[in-house]
Amino acid sequence: MGGGSQAHRQHRRSGARCETGNRRQGGVAQPPGDAARCIEALEKVGYSHLADHVLPDRLLFLVRLAGADQGARTYHLHVAEVEGVYLERHLLFRDYLRAQPATAREYARLKYELASRYRGDREAYTVAKTAFVSAIIERARA
Repeated sequence: MGGGSQAHRQHRRSGARCETGNRRQGGVAQPPGDAARCIEALEKVGYSHLADHVLPDRLLFLVRLAGADQGARTYHLHVAEVEGVYLERHLLFRDYLRAQPATAREYARLKYELASRYRGDREAYTVAKTAFVSAIIERARA
């Protein structure tokens, strides 16, 4: 695994563990205690919690390089529930690509093509690759 950003290295060294599980209270997502501690720990080392992106079984964080404009993402981090559907799907997909290098290359080509086609439109990029990802997850489950 690569070195990552300073924020990422600091978080790994801190040994922080987080549990997610956003709960809604009055229409507003309320992270449980463990998630709140996770958010606080990650924000201390440079991550920004994207609280307006309410996801059922994960928290979303963003890191920008110093000097990057406000719209530029350097990278993002998902903190997922250990027993959540998101993590299960993510690991099935990852493990399948590791076991099937030709499919991994196909996915890489697709991502480059879509990144070029949907430059600046992250939502369209994500939607465009969803069918491929879902098909791979179904193959992995078979």
